[in-house]
Amino acid sequence: IHALSHRPLFATVASLVLTACGGGGSDSPQASSQPAGANPNAYPSVAPVKADYFVYTSTITPTLPLGQTPTQRTVSRDVQSVATGGAFVRLDTFSAISPSTTRNYSADGDETSRITTALRCDFTPSYRNTPPRGSVVGDKFTSSSKQTCTAQPGGAVTSVDLVESGTVLAAEPRTVAVGTFDTIKFEHTTTSTSAAGVTTTLETCWVDKLSGRAVECTSAFSSTPNGQTTPTSAGTTAFVLTTYSFNGAAPVGPAERRFAGTWSVSFAGGSGGSCAALLVDGSGNASGTCQFTGSTGASTPFAVSGTVKANGAATVAAGTATTGASLVGTFSSPSTASGTWVNGSLSGSWIATHQ
Repeated sequence: IHALSHRPLFATVASLVLTACGGGGSDSPQASSQPAGANPNAYPSVAPVKADYFVYTSTITPTLPLGQTPTQRTVSRDVQSVATGGAFVRLDTFSAISPSTTRNYSADGDETSRITTALRCDFTPSYRNTPPRGSVVGDKFTSSSKQTCTAQPGGAVTSVDLVESGTVLAAEPRTVAVGTFDTIKFEHTTTSTSAAGVTTTLETCWVDKLSGRAVECTSAFSSTPNGQTTPTSAGTTAFVLTTYSFNGAAPVGPAERRFAGTWSVSFAGGSGGSCAALLVDGSGNASGTCQFTGSTGASTPFAVSGTVKANGAATVAAGTATTGASLVGTFSSPSTASGTWVNGSLSGSWIATHQ
C-alpha cells in the first residue's frame, strides 16, 4: 500500500488492491507440509523457504470512473532470506505499474515493513490481512494497523489506518491453470482510511493447505474521497497463480514470467554505457534501446532484442544492432542479472536490476 499524498486516490486504491493478497501467510512461499500435529483442515502454519517463488497474473477492471479499460500485469514473489527465528524477507517484482518492493515479515507471517527506492512504509502493529495460522472453518478474525510511509530519502510522511475483518469459509479444492489444489477459502474486508478518503476492499482467497501460497484471490473495491458520499473509484481484481517453485523443485508453469518487467542495465569494460529501460515481457522476449559511450563522451544508441529463458541462466538479451554489439548473460533472480557484452573490438561486462 503506497499512500502518497500527491497521488490520485484511485492510484492509492490500485496499489492497495493489487497487493491485497500480500500479508500474513496467504501468498508467502512456504514449505511443502505443515508442522507435525497441525490440523490438516486449518489455515496453514508452515514456515517460509528461501529461494521459493510464486508468480501471479493480476487483472484490475475499473468500473469507476466510467470508460476505464482493464489492466493486467505479472507479479513475482520470491523469498530472499529466512532468519533463524522464522522472520523472513520477500521481494515482489512487477511487469508494470509498481516498483520492486522488499517486504519484511515477522515469524508469525505479519508484515512489518515495505520498502521501495522511493518509499518506506512501516506497520504498527505489524499487519496481517489473512486468518491467524491454525484457524478453522467458521472462525472469524479481526486486526488493525497504522501504515506510516516516508518518501525516500527522509521526505514527506503520510499514514493510512487499516482495519481487517474476515471469516474462514471452507476447506475445498480450487483449480487454476497450473493445477488443482486443496485449499482453505476465506473472505475479508479491508477498510483503509487516509487523509484522502476511505477505501473498502472485499476479497475472497483460496490458500493451498500444504504450501501456504495463495492459489487465487478475487476482490471488489471502492474509494470515496473525504467530503463526498459516493465512490469516485471502484472496480474488481483477479489474482491467479500461474507459475511456482518451492523446496527446490522444478518450476510448474512458464518460469520466464518471473523476469517480466523493466530493467536498468549498465556497462563496464572497454566502454561504458547503459540501457535505461530493457523490457522483458511475460513470454521472455527482451527489447529496448541501449547506448555505448565512447572515449570522446559521445553516445552511440542501438536497439537490442532477444530472449530470457525459463531457467534464467541462458542468453539474456541476445540482440545485435547495426554497431555489431551483442549482450549475453544470466538472470540469476527476478531482481538481478549480469553478463558480458561485445561491440566490435571492445568487450566488457554488464549488470542489471529490476526497476
